[in-house]
Amino acid sequence: MLMKSTPKTTIWEAYFNDNSTDIITLQETFLRPSINLNIASYSPYRNDRLTHRGGGTTILVKNSIAHHSINIFTSTVGNTSIEIEGSSGNITICSLYRPPVSSVSSFIPDSIKIFRNRTQCIVVGDFNAKQITWNPSHHPNPAGASLHNYARSCVYVISVPSNPTRILSQLNHIPSVIDLGLSCGLNNIPVKSRYELSGHSPVHYVINFNFLISHLFNCKTIPNWKKFQDILSATIAGNPTINSLEDIEEAIICLNDNIHTAINQTSKFKSMKQDFTLVPYPTRIKIRGKNRLRKLWQQTRYPPLRTELNHLQRDIKRDLLNIK
Repeated sequence: MLMKSTPKTTIWEAYFNDNSTDIITLQETFLRPSINLNIASYSPYRNDRLTHRGGGTTILVKNSIAHHSINIFTSTVGNTSIEIEGSSGNITICSLYRPPVSSVSSFIPDSIKIFRNRTQCIVVGDFNAKQITWNPSHHPNPAGASLHNYARSCVYVISVPSNPTRILSQLNHIPSVIDLGLSCGLNNIPVKSRYELSGHSPVHYVINFNFLISHLFNCKTIPNWKKFQDILSATIAGNPTINSLEDIEEAIICLNDNIHTAINQTSKFKSMKQDFTLVPYPTRIKIRGKNRLRKLWQQTRYPPLRTELNHLQRDIKRDLLNIK
């Protein structure tokens, strides 16, 4: 992803049948409407700052996850919000950026707008808020004090990593935690700062979404096999050295990881509004025969082929109605 600055990133993992990254939130994207943000298998939602340079928030969510975007108007903070559709109710996810110079008096009213009438909600991003609870080496600023008091009064949970999220190269700069999460109705959210990047480090949250059926069962995977082959040829470097049973197990795990990674990076996911219908093998054979007959009839225009094709189509239609 090419951007003018290093965006703050929050990576979410919802555990269904695999441990893939399901939702990515970005703050300070510096994007303009003329700049496209397209990532395979993800739907982007963004609010760019149009008045002057900087700012901007974005959420990238897997196409295979049932969700919809929502608009929450805030006066001093930038936000992009979506709702994940679950069996036990929807979960609101908000990517938030509060500029350091924004009005503190409007910060909490904006937060109230986001959490209003929501039983399960989490807001993550750059709050530019410091408080001694999560920044022991820093003096609290007004935004941090307001956020801490607001969370205590509403019994909301503030989730912060144990490592600093803002690390600058200046000698007189003390690392701090200003990238955090504020949630209600969600418990036991593991969080940690994953890597050290320039300025801000990505923060990783893990949330267990409660769905009746995994999204993997109601979506269709469409791989690009050319890209898949290119990625595998670049990531698997020849035959590994095998000297023991442990080496075999490690090589198998590595091969599986590379294959799954290549599939995720080169596939598009099409959401299905209804459950898949399993077509029995005899009916699938009829469908293949119908396709061959149609192609042959289009080439020859031989009338008996057309008659046989119509008969087979009616037969297949009856089979599919019985299956449903």
